[in-house]
Amino acid sequence: MNKLIGTKFKVIHGYKGGGGMNLALERGEVEGRTNYYSGYTGARPHWLRNGRITFLATFGPPRPEVKNVPRFIDMVKPGIDREMVKILESNFNVGQAFYVPPGVPKDIVNILRKSFAAMLKDPEFLAEAKKRGVPTYTRSWQQVEAAVKVGYGSRKEAAEKLATLLGFRKKKQ
Repeated sequence: MNKLIGTKFKVIHGYKGGGGMNLALERGEVEGRTNYYSGYTGARPHWLRNGRITFLATFGPPRPEVKNVPRFIDMVKPGIDREMVKILESNFNVGQAFYVPPGVPKDIVNILRKSFAAMLKDPEFLAEAKKRGVPTYTRSWQQVEAAVKVGYGSRKEAAEKLATLLGFRKKKQ
Protein backbone atom coordinates (compact mmCIF):
# COMPACT_ATOMS: atom_id res chain seq x y z
CA MET A 1 0.00 0.00 0.00
CA ASN A 2 2.87 2.34 0.79
CA LYS A 3 4.43 1.84 -2.64
CA LEU A 4 1.23 1.72 -4.68
CA ILE A 5 -1.01 4.38 -3.16
CA GLY A 6 1.36 6.40 -0.99
CA THR A 7 0.34 5.35 2.52
CA LYS A 8 3.02 5.69 5.17
CA PHE A 9 2.41 2.57 7.24
CA LYS A 10 5.32 1.37 9.35
CA VAL A 11 5.40 -2.41 9.02
CA ILE A 12 6.35 -4.22 12.22
CA HIS A 13 7.91 -7.64 11.72
CA GLY A 14 8.54 -10.38 14.24
CA TYR A 15 5.13 -11.39 15.54
CA LYS A 16 4.70 -15.15 15.37
CA GLY A 17 1.31 -15.71 13.83
CA GLY A 18 -2.07 -14.06 13.94
CA GLY A 19 -2.61 -14.66 17.65
CA GLY A 20 0.49 -12.63 18.50
CA MET A 21 -0.60 -9.86 16.15
CA ASN A 22 -4.05 -9.78 17.75
CA LEU A 23 -2.51 -9.47 21.22
CA ALA A 24 -0.22 -6.71 19.99
CA LEU A 25 -3.24 -4.83 18.69
CA GLU A 26 -5.11 -5.30 21.97
CA ARG A 27 -2.08 -4.09 23.96
CA GLY A 28 -1.68 -1.02 21.78
CA GLU A 29 1.74 -2.13 20.49
CA VAL A 30 0.47 -1.78 16.92
CA GLU A 31 -2.35 0.18 15.39
CA GLY A 32 -3.50 -2.26 12.73
CA ARG A 33 -3.02 -5.50 10.91
CA THR A 34 -4.20 -7.43 7.87
CA ASN A 35 -6.30 -10.54 8.11
CA TYR A 36 -8.99 -12.55 6.41
CA TYR A 37 -12.45 -11.36 7.42
CA SER A 38 -13.17 -14.80 8.88
CA GLY A 39 -10.10 -14.34 11.07
CA TYR A 40 -12.03 -11.64 12.91
CA THR A 41 -15.41 -13.38 12.92
CA GLY A 42 -13.86 -16.57 14.27
CA ALA A 43 -11.17 -15.33 16.66
CA ARG A 44 -12.25 -11.81 17.64
CA PRO A 45 -15.96 -11.37 16.84
CA HIS A 46 -16.27 -8.83 19.67
CA TRP A 47 -13.96 -6.52 17.73
CA LEU A 48 -16.60 -6.37 15.01
CA ARG A 49 -19.58 -6.12 17.39
CA ASN A 50 -17.96 -3.39 19.49
CA GLY A 51 -16.55 -1.38 16.59
CA ARG A 52 -13.01 -2.05 17.90
CA ILE A 53 -11.61 -2.12 14.37
CA THR A 54 -12.14 -0.07 11.25
CA PHE A 55 -11.54 -1.60 7.87
CA LEU A 56 -9.43 0.60 5.59
CA ALA A 57 -9.58 -1.48 2.42
CA THR A 58 -10.48 -4.95 1.24
CA PHE A 59 -8.81 -7.44 -1.07
CA GLY A 60 -10.53 -10.11 -3.12
CA PRO A 61 -14.17 -10.53 -3.98
CA PRO A 62 -16.67 -8.05 -2.54
CA ARG A 63 -18.18 -9.10 0.80
CA PRO A 64 -21.61 -7.95 1.91
CA GLU A 65 -20.42 -7.30 5.49
CA VAL A 66 -17.96 -4.65 4.35
CA LYS A 67 -19.68 -3.39 1.22
CA ASN A 68 -18.96 0.25 2.11
CA VAL A 69 -15.22 -0.33 2.54
CA PRO A 70 -13.16 0.61 -0.52
CA ARG A 71 -11.52 -2.17 -2.46
CA PHE A 72 -7.76 -1.78 -2.69
CA ILE A 73 -7.71 -2.62 -6.39
CA ASP A 74 -9.94 0.40 -7.06
CA MET A 75 -7.41 2.68 -5.32
CA VAL A 76 -4.53 1.61 -7.55
CA LYS A 77 -3.92 3.23 -10.89
CA PRO A 78 -4.58 1.12 -13.99
CA GLY A 79 -1.66 -0.60 -15.63
CA ILE A 80 1.11 -2.68 -14.10
CA ASP A 81 0.24 -1.58 -10.53
CA ARG A 82 -3.29 -2.90 -10.88
CA GLU A 83 -1.93 -6.08 -12.47
CA MET A 84 0.21 -6.62 -9.37
CA VAL A 85 -2.82 -6.25 -7.12
CA LYS A 86 -4.73 -8.74 -9.27
CA ILE A 87 -1.91 -11.23 -8.68
CA LEU A 88 -2.11 -10.60 -4.94
CA GLU A 89 -5.89 -10.91 -5.01
CA SER A 90 -5.85 -14.21 -6.86
CA ASN A 91 -5.34 -16.05 -3.56
CA PHE A 92 -8.29 -14.24 -1.96
CA ASN A 93 -10.40 -15.02 -5.01
CA VAL A 94 -9.52 -18.70 -4.71
CA GLY A 95 -10.39 -18.81 -1.02
CA GLN A 96 -10.05 -22.04 0.91
CA ALA A 97 -9.89 -24.42 -2.00
CA PHE A 98 -9.03 -28.09 -2.26
CA TYR A 99 -6.84 -29.55 -4.99
CA VAL A 100 -5.91 -32.86 -6.55
CA PRO A 101 -2.74 -33.56 -8.52
CA PRO A 102 -2.64 -33.52 -12.31
CA GLY A 103 -3.66 -36.76 -13.95
CA VAL A 104 -6.60 -37.58 -11.66
CA PRO A 105 -9.29 -39.05 -13.93
CA LYS A 106 -11.99 -36.56 -14.93
CA ASP A 107 -14.79 -38.75 -13.53
CA ILE A 108 -13.08 -38.73 -10.10
CA VAL A 109 -12.63 -34.95 -10.29
CA ASN A 110 -16.34 -34.59 -11.09
CA ILE A 111 -17.31 -36.81 -8.14
CA LEU A 112 -15.12 -34.74 -5.81
CA ARG A 113 -16.59 -31.47 -7.12
CA LYS A 114 -20.13 -32.75 -6.68
CA SER A 115 -19.36 -34.03 -3.17
CA PHE A 116 -17.73 -30.77 -2.16
CA ALA A 117 -20.67 -28.74 -3.48
CA ALA A 118 -23.05 -30.99 -1.51
CA MET A 119 -21.00 -30.50 1.66
CA LEU A 120 -21.29 -26.73 1.29
CA LYS A 121 -25.09 -27.09 1.39
CA ASP A 122 -25.15 -29.62 4.24
CA PRO A 123 -27.07 -28.29 7.28
CA GLU A 124 -24.60 -29.82 9.76
CA PHE A 125 -21.63 -28.24 7.98
CA LEU A 126 -23.36 -24.86 7.84
CA ALA A 127 -24.35 -25.07 11.52
CA GLU A 128 -20.77 -25.87 12.53
CA ALA A 129 -19.41 -22.98 10.45
CA LYS A 130 -21.94 -20.62 12.03
CA LYS A 131 -21.06 -21.90 15.52
CA ARG A 132 -17.40 -21.16 14.84
CA GLY A 133 -18.21 -17.72 13.46
CA VAL A 134 -16.85 -18.53 10.02
CA PRO A 135 -18.95 -17.20 7.15
CA THR A 136 -19.24 -19.50 4.17
CA TYR A 137 -19.26 -17.79 0.81
CA THR A 138 -18.84 -20.38 -1.83
CA ARG A 139 -17.25 -20.03 -5.19
CA SER A 140 -17.77 -22.46 -8.03
CA TRP A 141 -14.88 -24.54 -9.25
CA GLN A 142 -15.01 -22.45 -12.42
CA GLN A 143 -14.49 -19.26 -10.39
CA VAL A 144 -11.61 -20.86 -8.49
CA GLU A 145 -10.01 -22.06 -11.72
CA ALA A 146 -10.34 -18.58 -13.23
CA ALA A 147 -8.69 -17.02 -10.15
CA VAL A 148 -5.78 -19.45 -10.36
CA LYS A 149 -5.36 -18.61 -14.04
CA VAL A 150 -5.08 -14.90 -13.14
CA GLY A 151 -2.12 -15.66 -10.90
CA TYR A 152 -0.37 -17.95 -13.35
CA GLY A 153 -1.41 -16.04 -16.45
CA SER A 154 -0.06 -12.68 -15.40
CA ARG A 155 2.56 -10.83 -17.37
CA LYS A 156 6.08 -11.66 -16.25
CA GLU A 157 6.83 -7.93 -15.79
CA ALA A 158 3.98 -7.58 -13.28
CA ALA A 159 5.00 -10.71 -11.37
CA GLU A 160 8.66 -9.62 -11.23
CA LYS A 161 7.79 -6.09 -10.14
CA LEU A 162 5.51 -7.49 -7.42
CA ALA A 163 8.23 -9.89 -6.24
CA THR A 164 10.66 -6.98 -5.98
CA LEU A 165 8.13 -4.75 -4.22
CA LEU A 166 7.42 -7.52 -1.67
CA GLY A 167 11.14 -8.00 -1.01
CA PHE A 168 11.54 -11.36 -2.72
CA ARG A 169 14.18 -9.97 -5.10
CA LYS A 170 16.47 -8.26 -2.61
CA LYS A 171 19.78 -7.06 -3.97
CA LYS A 172 22.78 -8.73 -2.34
CA GLN A 173 25.04 -6.32 -0.54
